[in-house]
Amino acid sequence: ADLAYVDFTDLDGNTVIAEFAIDPATGQFDRDSYREVLTVDQPYGNHNGGQLAFGPDQYLYIGLGDGGSGGDPERHALDLSSRLGKILRIDPVSSGDEPFTVPSDNPFVGDDGADPTIWAYGLRNPWRITSDLQSGQIWVGENGQDLREYAHLLGRGENYGWSAYEGSRPMFKDRLKGPSPFTLPTVEHDHGEYRSLTGGVVYRGRAFPELNGAYIYGDYSTGRIHAMLHDGT
Repeated sequence: ADLAYVDFTDLDGNTVIAEFAIDPATGQFDRDSYREVLTVDQPYGNHNGGQLAFGPDQYLYIGLGDGGSGGDPERHALDLSSRLGKILRIDPVSSGDEPFTVPSDNPFVGDDGADPTIWAYGLRNPWRITSDLQSGQIWVGENGQDLREYAHLLGRGENYGWSAYEGSRPMFKDRLKGPSPFTLPTVEHDHGEYRSLTGGVVYRGRAFPELNGAYIYGDYSTGRIHAMLHDGT
């Protein structure tokens, strides 16, 4: 059967990743086929993340915010034992008694105390993810808190620093920086220009050839839209 995956917040306020069988001709969901793949308890009512994306590797990438409130008070984002403030990477196909499979090449598989589903960490609220199958790039938009808005070209095992950093800016200097080196944002805007960065898509259309391969993203608050061409490094 063709399968579809959805990310939603349930009536208890927690994050659920669920699977449905769909009719390939109509896209109609079979409600009776509902299966929960993964659930994550949420301590507050904001920063739940939301978007799912299949990467070029056919694995499912899941964006989860830091749990909410403000300033990551429970310090989830840099804690590798927590799925909050992370990008997770799974194969949603069940494995034995487990509702999904952990890819063996996930960066923290076998690390003591680390959740093996984690692909990258140190994120505040990665609620938009886009996967470009042509280049293999996966982009994650990030909403800052006080002064910065930014986006990451996603990399294996990378540490994006929140809440020791807000983008490139030191935030809570007393907080542990995480077990791997801090990775700067790929693109960043000050709050004088952007207030709420909304991650977008990689352009592959024909109307604007000069934008081919560019990451297109916008600002919810001002309506500005930017394009960013990345050279691969």
